[in-house]
Amino acid sequence: MAADIQDEPLGSFLTNEDIAKRLDVGLKSVWQYASKDKRFPTPVKKLMGVSLYTREQVEAYATERETRARSGSRGRPPIRVSGQDSVEGVDIAERVRAALQSGKYKVKNQKELADALGISGVSLTKRLNGAIRWKKADLAKVKRLLKIDVQTDNVAPEKPKPRVAPIERVAAENAAKDAKAAAVKKAPAKKPAPAKKPAAAKKPAGK
Repeated sequence: MAADIQDEPLGSFLTNEDIAKRLDVGLKSVWQYASKDKRFPTPVKKLMGVSLYTREQVEAYATERETRARSGSRGRPPIRVSGQDSVEGVDIAERVRAALQSGKYKVKNQKELADALGISGVSLTKRLNGAIRWKKADLAKVKRLLKIDVQTDNVAPEKPKPRVAPIERVAAENAAKDAKAAAVKKAPAKKPAPAKKPAAAKKPAGK
C-alpha cells in the first residue's frame, strides 16, 4: 500500500484546502477537525509541510460527517473559539447545511435562511463557523424553519433585565403625584374682576 501511494502522482492527492471545499467550510474549521476529531483522516504523506490525503480518505470522512449531521449525532468534538468556552458551532453548521441541501424546506440556501432570520449572510456564516454567538431567538427560528436539533453551547447570554425600582419608592412617587393632583383640585378658583360701570354723561351747562 505504501509503495502504491509513493508511486501516485502528486496531483492525485488532496490537501486541507480541498477538504474545506468538499465539506463547504472554512480552512480554519478543517484545522480544528484535524486537531479535535479522532475520525479525521491521517495524512498519507507530507510535502514541504503540506498534508496530503487520498481522495478515498476525504470522501469517506465527508460522507461520515454528513451521515452524523443528518442523524443529529452528538459524537463530534467541539471547537474552541478565542475568548469563549468550548462551543459546538461546527456541529450546528453541519446540521443546517444538510437540511438546506436536502431541499425539503421552504428555505433552500444560506442566503434565504439569513433573510428569514433578518441578518446578513456574513453574520449567518460567522454563526455557523462559531465566530460569533447565536441568539436564542434565531435558534428558535432555525429549528422552526429546518426542523433540526439546534442544541449548541454557542449562545449569547441574555441581557440583564432592567432594574425594577423598590416598591417603597414607587409608592412614595405615586403618593406625591396624588397629593399634587388633590392640591390642584382644592385650590380656590379666582373670582373674575367686577366689570367697570360706564361713566355718567355730563349735563350741558345752563340747563
